[in-house]
Amino acid sequence: MRFEGDIHDVEVEGELPPQLHGTYHRVHPDAQFPPRFANDQFFNGDGMIGLFHFRGGKLDFRQALCSNGTNEARTPG
Repeated sequence: MRFEGDIHDVEVEGELPPQLHGTYHRVHPDAQFPPRFANDQFFNGDGMIGLFHFRGGKLDFRQALCSNGTNEARTPG
């Protein structure tokens, strides 16, 4: 999902343990554009960085685009 922003107090199914405190980071490619080369690896280009923050039985989520500028003149294909 291509989304930049913050979601506070995310609704979850079930319960998160109240003693769970910490942050989980994930990095993944932004699949808006096809690879530039036939044998290109999927992390060569823009990406998304996501953060899940757990505290006191609650969850916050933040996601941002990480651009290297190579796709600025391209349009989705």
